[in-house]
Amino acid sequence: MAEVHGVDLSAIQAVWVPPNVKFRVDDVESTWPSTIYDLIHIRHVMPVMRNVPGLLASTWEHLEPGGWLEVQEFGGELLCDDGTVPADSALMQVFEWIAIAISKFGISFRVTNHVADMCEDMGFEEISVNVIKTPVGMWPPAEV
Repeated sequence: MAEVHGVDLSAIQAVWVPPNVKFRVDDVESTWPSTIYDLIHIRHVMPVMRNVPGLLASTWEHLEPGGWLEVQEFGGELLCDDGTVPADSALMQVFEWIAIAISKFGISFRVTNHVADMCEDMGFEEISVNVIKTPVGMWPPAEV
């Protein structure tokens, strides 16, 4: 049976979890316990990490040879492929202001766009990037 270890900064986990699931309140940017994993899954944290290369180094050190790292992240950019959101729109400005504000804390809001290169530099192999568009805003009217 697989063992699943979850880590979060806050104690927000469910009260009941299956017996093979354990949660720990901890900071993934601090020292990791000596556990070695077959799979490490990271989701929606990199745009607020102070040291993404350090986090990736920790994953490298704690993966079994042949183990997998899966990263699911938001790219930190609002893009429009049909021209309906002008570059000077309020929504585009908000994303830019967020990036500027976070940079004042030494954090790159758009670091996710460089994670594959960082992983390659670290020695990870068979790196695959799958970019998925995520709609923001109102749904278009239904076609009749």
